[in-house]
Amino acid sequence: MKKTLIFLSLITVVVFGMSTANNNAHAQYQNTLGRRNFLLTSYDKENYTEFTIRDNVIYAVGKYAVSAPLDVYFSGGTMTGYQKSLNAKLDGSFTATLSGVLVDGNTRIAIRLPSTEPQALDEYLLYRIEYNNGWFFGDNSLAEKGERALESALDIPPEITAVYIDYNSDVDVIRDTLNEVRDIAQTITEGITDDYQKAKALSSWVSENIYYDEDASEGVLSGANTSLVEVLKTKRTVCGGYAGLYAALLEAVGINALVLNGGVVSNNGVAGQTCSYEELPFITLAHEFNAFWYDKENRWVYDDVGWNSDNSYSGGNYIKNNRTIKYFDITPLAFSFDHRIDSAQSRKYFEVLQEQNDEVLEEPPTPQETAEERSDEVLQEQRDEISEERIHEPLHGSDFETADEEGGETFHENEDEELLIYYVIAAVLAGLVIVVAVMLWKKFLF
Repeated sequence: MKKTLIFLSLITVVVFGMSTANNNAHAQYQNTLGRRNFLLTSYDKENYTEFTIRDNVIYAVGKYAVSAPLDVYFSGGTMTGYQKSLNAKLDGSFTATLSGVLVDGNTRIAIRLPSTEPQALDEYLLYRIEYNNGWFFGDNSLAEKGERALESALDIPPEITAVYIDYNSDVDVIRDTLNEVRDIAQTITEGITDDYQKAKALSSWVSENIYYDEDASEGVLSGANTSLVEVLKTKRTVCGGYAGLYAALLEAVGINALVLNGGVVSNNGVAGQTCSYEELPFITLAHEFNAFWYDKENRWVYDDVGWNSDNSYSGGNYIKNNRTIKYFDITPLAFSFDHRIDSAQSRKYFEVLQEQNDEVLEEPPTPQETAEERSDEVLQEQRDEISEERIHEPLHGSDFETADEEGGETFHENEDEELLIYYVIAAVLAGLVIVVAVMLWKKFLF
């Protein structure tokens, strides 16, 4: 009995040591974040929430077209003094408050909306929030980096864009596919005059009618899985197919669109990879999504039609699920909670077939050989530019302070390398704790 108690005590020490190391690493990361007391979730006036933090209380006000929220609450973490309130109205508008102290773990604010599909689960909009001597929304600087990527979008040559339409670059197939894309886009947007509303309608159509191909994502992917002709034929694809189809539909109605490449927060990523919020600035977990230009307001609009869709294809079965509106016109700060933009591509699908000879260049290189290579060159130029900025502007210096534009608070930013070193040290300390525990266990039990 005594040996058992000793063993359990050692396990407790190990768990406590590892938890302490992780908490210290997270606290160190929090010190690199800008502290924001305000978050607007979307610029879409029909679907948004404004969060404001005052005196450690989170105030929410917003509106959703489908319905006012059924609940607004903290999701995850251990809380003390937790209180919440919600006042929902029939027109979809609402107000809510949240308060409490986060004593352990991470948490997010969850907005629960009723399902729009029969027998489907309710919709949950989740937004990361930090607690370190008070609540704040963390700014990891990825929003600004993403804007720079959009400014240096890569123009994809017609011979490469052709492969994104049909993997074999067959002229007849390309012509028929583009005609189908144009017909779909014109049918969906018929009677709509505003580009923003056109894009919104097209976004909804893609998310509702295309299914995420889990079988393909877990197997061997090829360009054929994401080509326009295959996506329209099978109604299933992965993120690249979602982004490509949406960009083509937007172009068909005269809207300038980009395909964005970058990383995402994921618990079950490609080939079993995972990426946490803390790792998002450093780890590459490939993902594709979109931005389109809204000329009326002179700005880029972010969207991720793949993540807006919960439809899935698995084991040969199409599974219809709910669609979320979270990522349509999501604000840069909210987007940076789970998306990182590395590069942007401008593909002119409807310029592939030249008016003069109506043919595609022969023997085009594959997207892997050319498009990704050119994207890597742009990405390297962006990283060099960022490195140059760090040399001349001490924005990431450990002793540099800057004021929050909204809250007036200050924060420190450390170099990425310094943070990585801290994580390594934390991991080593956790390992030492385990080694010591094992040695003591062997000594007392044997």
